[in-house]
Amino acid sequence: MIGICLEAGLTCPGCETQIPLNALVPSFTCAACGKEIPFGAESWKSLLEDALHEAPYLEEGSGSTSNIFGDFRF
Repeated sequence: MIGICLEAGLTCPGCETQIPLNALVPSFTCAACGKEIPFGAESWKSLLEDALHEAPYLEEGSGSTSNIFGDFRF
């Protein structure tokens, strides 16, 4: 059995506050400035597929941080 722990967030394009991605929802609202940031099905698919493809080949505790388009960090 393989288990993964995923910590993901994005940077608000309006005020640069870090926003955790902590629910499978189509958008997030920045608590600092109120800007709504879309995060659609394709974004979730890409994020989760990458984690599932990499998990079997990683040693315990050996994950890394990824940045996508400068706004997303995983």
